[in-house]
Amino acid sequence: MERVSATVGYYRRNFSNLDVTDNLNLAVNEWNAFGIVTPTDPRLPASGQPITMYSLNANKVNTPTDNLRTFSGINTSVYNGLEFSANMRRDKLLLFGGITTERRATTSCDERDNPNGLRFCDATPPFRATYKLSAAYQLPWEFQLSGSFIATPGPSVSANYTVTAAIAGRTIIGSTAGATTIGVNLIEPSTVFLDYKKQLDLRIARTFRFGGRRIQGFADIFNALNAGTVLRVNETYNATSTNPWMTPLTIMDGRYVRFGVQMSF
Repeated sequence: MERVSATVGYYRRNFSNLDVTDNLNLAVNEWNAFGIVTPTDPRLPASGQPITMYSLNANKVNTPTDNLRTFSGINTSVYNGLEFSANMRRDKLLLFGGITTERRATTSCDERDNPNGLRFCDATPPFRATYKLSAAYQLPWEFQLSGSFIATPGPSVSANYTVTAAIAGRTIIGSTAGATTIGVNLIEPSTVFLDYKKQLDLRIARTFRFGGRRIQGFADIFNALNAGTVLRVNETYNATSTNPWMTPLTIMDGRYVRFGVQMSF
């Protein structure tokens, strides 16, 4: 089509030979397995399911750390992305839009020190898409209307649970420093997400010309739809009646208007 262009791109990035830190004074076989049960909660995908965890042998407490930073033949990171964009130019209209869908699969199973780190070490998230659209239209009498819309996928949510001796039903050791708790994510990464963030911004402008000078007055309307999407939540989980998990911490800024003047000479 005349004055219309489109681009399709596929991108792949494969990272390997990643670095890993190995405490030479600690090995994964120096931990003892024990089990807990995921709290019963319909919001948790693995509600009521068993989890295998590991407690450090008592004779390894106060063992000095001797870290070696080396390279892993197992750990990888693979990015795949597909992008489509197009733009159209007419006498009074400029239109641009695009869709990008992507994911990054990571493998971090080369755990040298703590077998608790092997939980969900091979993560392949779903493809998630970002949508963008922007346009500008020249109105009569030097007025111009423009705007942009973007929809971005919400972040993945964790449920970080602190396991104590009372929960485990036994004494547990979480580190060579003698920690008496061990943290665990109750949710597989990239399986529970917040809602899409959808934002529409608009601008109405009027240009005034005085000889070689140009003055433009404008009004910007941010978040014109006044969306109140939750952007961040509490990701700490506890099995009490006052559990703050999933409590909103940050939401989108409400609709607001900004006025401005720009002079060109």
